[in-house]
Amino acid sequence: MINTEKLSFALGMVASFVLVFLVCLFAHLYRKKKGKPTNNYDERQKAIKGVAYKYSFFTVIAYYIANGLFCKLFGDWLDTMSMNFVGICLGVVVFAGYSIIKDAYVSLSGNLSRYIIVFLVVSAINFACFFGNIITKGDDETFFMNLVCGVTFLIVSVIAIMKIIIDKKAEKREIEE
Repeated sequence: MINTEKLSFALGMVASFVLVFLVCLFAHLYRKKKGKPTNNYDERQKAIKGVAYKYSFFTVIAYYIANGLFCKLFGDWLDTMSMNFVGICLGVVVFAGYSIIKDAYVSLSGNLSRYIIVFLVVSAINFACFFGNIITKGDDETFFMNLVCGVTFLIVSVIAIMKIIIDKKAEKREIEE
């Protein structure tokens, strides 16, 4: 017998991933058609992104090892999907944070401020979904991933805002000297 609630959740997840993929694909094709560069990274930025991927990978591996040991000793602290999503989001934070700090997250033609706005909007939407579900007394485990995603994008936004502030102060000091 098929659990229709779980099947609906799984189909919703798949549909969400397909939708995001299609939006990104159409945005990429639109920019390419207009002749706008999509990835203008120099060699330094590409090397830094490689290091960021490495740190992100080892962070995810360390999380899964620690999580596996914790679950073996004390039992599951979340459902399987949510625990896996936490690991993925940790990797995203490490990659994005390292790349932003080292000036390799945005291409040479990009603007970090635009990304911050998108990140804050995504974070706000995810927080609204999570807290809206709590207010309506829904299933907390299903919407826990919204909380994790909201926190992830909020952390990345804070790192980017701090980087912009630090860069502006450094630029101001250079002008004064």
